[in-house]
Amino acid sequence: MNTLSISSIDNSRCELIEFKRLAHEYCEIINQFGYKVKPHRDWKVLHFEKCALPQKKRAILFLDANIEILKECIASGENPRNSARLLWRILRKIKATPEADIFDKMLETDVVEVYLDDHTQIFRNLEFFNYTSFTIDELLCGPWHKLYKRDWIPTLRMMRMAVKIFAGRLNSTSAWNVPTHVFYEVGSEETLKQTIELKYLSPLKSNGKMMGAICTSAASRC
Repeated sequence: MNTLSISSIDNSRCELIEFKRLAHEYCEIINQFGYKVKPHRDWKVLHFEKCALPQKKRAILFLDANIEILKECIASGENPRNSARLLWRILRKIKATPEADIFDKMLETDVVEVYLDDHTQIFRNLEFFNYTSFTIDELLCGPWHKLYKRDWIPTLRMMRMAVKIFAGRLNSTSAWNVPTHVFYEVGSEETLKQTIELKYLSPLKSNGKMMGAICTSAASRC
């Protein structure tokens, strides 16, 4: 085995160790507030190990960023369940400017997510974890298009809205206009079945240029 191959193996091991460490720390923080999130399943090979390098880097970026803002929130005496405050912290960290009205449209019970313009997810609020039985490894490293199953009509409308906002053709907070529908977890521990109402999609900008989007939704167990 040549030196380059040995170096690559060593780097992969370091990345795996770092991912496991961060995933465990992330879950420990979240679970302090009554959630039951697992870092990964007891498999010999994690989804993370099968990922390409860019996806590994995105997963570690997500964990780093969210651990940091959760710690900041707790240290300041704020409740991490306050999605608006936690969202404000991640937007400040990534230097993103939101549409101000998205905060007025956000309910305490809403699921809030932030995606960057390369479709990397950089934020989920704690409410999200009321509606998933996937592990952090599955959520960040599993093939996202295979995690959930839903009817083709809402799927098509979701894709159209996503293309619209990431192409810069959506310049204000807008309703998703996707019908409320049932979606299913695929391959999770509990294979949850839930109803979801996609509520708002709002652009994020940096120096006047499109850099991502805030998504809000409301879910309920079937």
